[in-house]
Amino acid sequence: MTRLPRHSCIAAALLALATSACTSTPPSRPDAAQPLLRLPAPPTAAPVPETAGSATGAAIAENATQMIGVPYRYGGKSPRGFDCSGLVHFAHRRAGVKVPRTSRAQLRAARRIELAQARPGDLLFFRSRNYSHVAIYIGDGSFVHAPSSGKHVTPASLENDYYRTRLIAVGRLH
Repeated sequence: MTRLPRHSCIAAALLALATSACTSTPPSRPDAAQPLLRLPAPPTAAPVPETAGSATGAAIAENATQMIGVPYRYGGKSPRGFDCSGLVHFAHRRAGVKVPRTSRAQLRAARRIELAQARPGDLLFFRSRNYSHVAIYIGDGSFVHAPSSGKHVTPASLENDYYRTRLIAVGRLH
């Protein structure tokens, strides 16, 4: 059996993530069979200064937090209803930052950073079975997201095993 180079495996994982829909419905118990996929930061990514864009990031996080309680709506990108990438698009646009509309494009456009560097307004990307999901980090291990059909925009925590084990990338668009 031929073994693929590591970068091929990572590229295949990114392709699978990028071609999937945006939804995340936590099961009643975490699926421990799926290990965490850790994506390295691109080799050309420069270190991110701690003070760069902090006011913009705070505005993005505040915009997302103000939408808590809005219903999930597939393809939604307004206070009438959001899907995960629509919430990201709305919160950034309201802060004056242009971003792509889909979670796939947001993942491609985001500059990868380490979770320890995450500040309010940064994006968290998750794997959930065959679907991808994006959320807005609001600080202290918490984030806001539009989880899935039948639910509402809600805060959640990376201390939750379901989300912690499915985090695949952290990125910044501002």
